[in-house]
Amino acid sequence: EQISFDNPLPSQPQGFTKHSDNGAKDHSDEVIEVTALEPTPEQMALLAESQEIQRQYLRLVNQYQIAQLQERLEEANASIASTRLKSAITAAETAKLNEELRKQRLTPAMTDELQSSTKEAKQFADSLTLTYVGKRRGAWMAMLNAGGSYYEVREGTRLPDGSTVSAIDTRGVVLSKDGMRRFITMPKSLD
Repeated sequence: EQISFDNPLPSQPQGFTKHSDNGAKDHSDEVIEVTALEPTPEQMALLAESQEIQRQYLRLVNQYQIAQLQERLEEANASIASTRLKSAITAAETAKLNEELRKQRLTPAMTDELQSSTKEAKQFADSLTLTYVGKRRGAWMAMLNAGGSYYEVREGTRLPDGSTVSAIDTRGVVLSKDGMRRFITMPKSLD
């Protein structure tokens, strides 16, 4: 016979119903009352030991989780320290570069040389004249004269004064320098 419990709580009386071997319920309305027995001292000791093992297990789980959190915190702190170190290195390198730049400030001699080259570039630009404009092999080209020196130029040619030929057509040549444009036309006497 199989026995099934209607109420599994051990502190209350339990009723059970008889079942036959083939699994069918026995329909004799016989219900037997059983009262719970007090646990033996061995069972109580086993229960206390089981509860202590559960407490130890929970403490170990908590310690493990705390160790994991501490490891993540240490990794975050290491990342922050690494970033701060990189920032400090960058700041030191920047300060070093700034100091080198301060040391390389223009001396009076360098200023004179720069002014002289600026004057020469201005004189070169002022003396430019257009002597020829035409097409060669389908591309525009021009001949410029500056103080007796001739320059054959095409679009993109860079001149000694730093200006660049940006356009050439039948009307003349366009030079660009420092965001400014200058148009040089053929002198009236050469038309």
